This record gives sequence, C-alpha cells and structure tokens, in this order.
Amino acid sequence: MRFFLKLFFSFWFALMLIGGLIAWTANQLRNTFERELPAIVNRQLDVRLDLKRILLQEGEDRLREVLSAREDREEFMITDDSGRDLLGRSFPQAHDVMMKKFRDRHVFDPLDVTGGDGRQYRLWIHPPRPSLLKIMTGDFWLVLLMVLSSGLTVFFLALHFTKPIQHLRKTTLRLAAGDLGARYASIPRRIPDELSALGRDFNFMAERLEHLFNAHKQLIRDISHELRSPLARMRVALELIPSGDERSRDNLDQIGLEVERLDTLIGQILTLSRYEFLPPAPPADWIDIIGLIEAVVVDVRYEAVGMARRVEMDLCEEVIVRADGPRLRSALENVIRNALHHTPPQGGVLITVVKDQKWTIITVQDEGVGVPEGQLEMIFLPFFRVDEGRDRGQGGFGLGLAIAYQVIRQHGGVIAATNRLEGGLMVNISLPIAETLKE
Repeated sequence: MRFFLKLFFSFWFALMLIGGLIAWTANQLRNTFERELPAIVNRQLDVRLDLKRILLQEGEDRLREVLSAREDREEFMITDDSGRDLLGRSFPQAHDVMMKKFRDRHVFDPLDVTGGDGRQYRLWIHPPRPSLLKIMTGDFWLVLLMVLSSGLTVFFLALHFTKPIQHLRKTTLRLAAGDLGARYASIPRRIPDELSALGRDFNFMAERLEHLFNAHKQLIRDISHELRSPLARMRVALELIPSGDERSRDNLDQIGLEVERLDTLIGQILTLSRYEFLPPAPPADWIDIIGLIEAVVVDVRYEAVGMARRVEMDLCEEVIVRADGPRLRSALENVIRNALHHTPPQGGVLITVVKDQKWTIITVQDEGVGVPEGQLEMIFLPFFRVDEGRDRGQGGFGLGLAIAYQVIRQHGGVIAATNRLEGGLMVNISLPIAETLKE
C-alpha cells in the first residue's frame, strides 16, 4: 500500500475512533447529569422558599445579608420592581440559553413576591449547568478510558511511522561517520510501501559509495606502490652516476631532492589512504600526552632554531589518554610543523594543554597570516592549499593536516581551526581522557 494512503486511512481511522469516543463519553456524561438534575432542582426550590420566607418576615436588608453569605448565591437572583438584583449583579450570559433549554420545566419560572412594604420582587433560579470538573471527577474511569484509548491509538500510529525513519537516520549517521558497511535493515511489512522502497534505495546508494570508495582507495595504493619502484631505481641510478663537475653535482643533488620529495609524498598518500575510511576505534595503549608533546617539541626545536623561530609550551600536569602512540605523535608533529612553517622569522609557536572532566584540549597557535574564514574547515582536506600566505612556498604537500584529522578522528577526538584575534591560526585538538574512555 502506498505510504500516502496508509497515512491517510490511519489518521482517518484514528480521528473517527477518537471522535466516537468523545461522542460516547459526552452522551454518558449527559445521562449522568440528567440523573442528578432532579435532586439539584429540588434543593434549589427549597432554598428559594427559604429566601421568600426571609423576605416576607425579615425584610430586604436581611435577605440581602443572607443571600450574600451563601456559597451557592450564583444560582439565585432576586430583583426589585426596577429589575435590579439585590446584590447588584447582572444576569449570566448563559441564563437565556439555559432558560430556553428548560422552558418546558416551569419550576424555573420566576417567583413573584410582594414584600411587607408593598414592593414587588422576583426570585429567579438559574437552571443548573453541568460542571466539567465535577462530571470528570464523578466519572473518572470513563474519562480515563477515553484519554487512554485515544492516546494509545495515536502513540502506536506515531511509532509505526517514525520507527523506520529513526532507524534510517541512525544508519545514515553511521555512514556519514565513515562506516561504509552501514545498511538499513528494513522492518518486514506485509505490503511494501514508500519507506521500504526508500530503505532499499538507501542500501543501493551505500553499496555504490562503498564500492567507489574502495576502488578509489585501491587506486591510490596501486599508483603509489607503482611509483615507488621507479623512484627506488632512480635513487640507485643517481648513486651510480659519476660526480663530474660542480654544476653536474648540483643538478644531481636537485634531482635527488625531488626524488625524496616524491617518495615522501607517496608515503603520506599511503598513510592517508589507510586512515581515511576507517570507523573510530579507541586504541589499547595508555599514553602520557604531556610526555608525547614534549618529545615532539624536542625534535621540532632543532628545525625551529635554523629557521630563526621558537617553539614554546604551556602544559598542565600529567594527562593519560588511550592512543596509538606512533600515529598520535605523527598527527601532533604534523600540526606543530605546519604552524612552524607558517610563522614568520623571529616569531613563535605556542602549544598549550588543558583538561576538564572528559577532554584533553591541545592548542597549537602560530603567528602567521591566518586562513580566510570560509576555508577554515577545508584546510583538513587532502591537497588543499590556501591561496594567500600559506602556499606551496612554505613547503609540504597539503597532506599533513588531513592525516592529523583522520588520526584524531580515529581516537574519538575532534580537531578544528580558528583564526586568532592577534593574527595567525589556532588549531584545537580535543581528545577524550582515559576516565572517559573507560566509561
């Protein structure tokens, strides 16, 4: 059955069921009121006779005093010969409606009384109106049955339609997080509908994406491996070539340098291809993140001295995280070296580490030109380069931050970049601390 027809008939049935329950409940409540009406009217008639007696025997002032003290005074009105109520009230808006409804019951006709001073008075009884609160209290189980029946009907209808959508949403989030094997397990239905077709189409899309990503990853690996073989042969050939004159040596050195750059690029591509499509999975090693950062900074400072730049640290006490040591070190080194390369001479890189109850937050700040706001998220994409300031002249291939992004994601962390108000870029890395991972 088409989803539209299923939705239409389901809600139509639900509305008819709820409407029927309301009509049946209203009829039951009306019957209850009709049964109670004679007793109410008899009480009102007795009260009216008492009020008449007080008027005749004790006068208008006493009647006004007695009537104002009664809790049920709103059920009665006494007007003088000018038509004004003794308590200064006006007739309720529903009075005329109720009088027309009970016009065949003459007990509600006004009672004319002549006082001891000869003035004419009229004693009115307002026909009783059903009190919803009173009726609901008296017929609690009847009202409860109506509420529960209608509520359960709507609940199961909503569950029937939203459950497969929620399941599809969770599967979509898994796929977006990198789990290419995520598939929508459709709920068996006697008659397929649009939701079932949507689930099948989603699975087809997921299979195509998985195939394309795997083919892409395999292509990168194959090309990288194929390129490494001729590069290795070129290295050997360079070593076997006679040194010759100084110009020849310079050319050979330049060729060797470019070969090394290509080899480094291929290595980074292979590293990125290993990390890119793996779902997050906490590693098993316990790592002191402070010690790891200090070890990275020791290596980076050798390079910083030759570049007339400095690397400073502001670290907290020991912080233990669950991590793959070599991979995490590589990610941190990529971020720190990236900051160093984009800091001008005589400038510095500042590395800070703070922690809260659940996260270790590593911040790497440089003093470069920063990144345009619209490209802050794009710097973690492979081979992405910013046009201004942070270009190829700074070295690198545009893969360092992409590798760092994938490594941090593998560790259940988050990496993001923002521009500093003072100028430069600030990269924030958040890693879950050991206690959080144990939970």
